[in-house]
Amino acid sequence: MQVESPAKDVADHSGNGANEISPIESQQKWQREAEDSVLDRMERAGVLAPDGEASKVLQAVVNNFEVTNSLNIQPDVRCRVLLTTPLE
Repeated sequence: MQVESPAKDVADHSGNGANEISPIESQQKWQREAEDSVLDRMERAGVLAPDGEASKVLQAVVNNFEVTNSLNIQPDVRCRVLLTTPLE
């Protein structure tokens, strides 16, 4: 069977869409959403400090560490403060 159609009606749209992401990117996005969910639950439970100045300073230290040592860690490293109490 042979089907003929004018070339102007046929266009290849595979792989050039702006909304298409690779399977690896999709998995990383899913993992990041899971991490965000866990962090949110820990924050609501009072185990994790809210994102604030200390987290920003720690993030700057990690960024400087990555830059000075020419590290390319994917996905990006994030810093948060874990609240603890001494056990007596």
